[in-house]
Amino acid sequence: MTLELPQSVAAIPLLCHLHIDSNFFSGQIPPEYHTWQHLQYLALFGNELASNITPELENLSALHELYIGYYNTYSGSILPKIGNLSNLVRLDAAYCGLSSKIRAELGKL
Repeated sequence: MTLELPQSVAAIPLLCHLHIDSNFFSGQIPPEYHTWQHLQYLALFGNELASNITPELENLSALHELYIGYYNTYSGSILPKIGNLSNLVRLDAAYCGLSSKIRAELGKL
């Protein structure tokens, strides 16, 4: 039995670090995950997430590290506005089924 990522953690307004890897959560990244203003580290790799990468991740302006690959199977591409996350220094989306070219906007990272 697989579960979806917990939405209840979105209610923790001062969350700075969320590491939920290798738990085989299914579904998609909840849109509620965009509410953290202080989140610096988000690791969701090693699950069974699918669908598109939720565009709300583009609002995580304090984010330094984002790990969304490995066993997740997204469709589409990395969102171009991820390039606007000026604090992002590490983006790992390896082995997750993204199939399009890397967008020029990511060059701003």
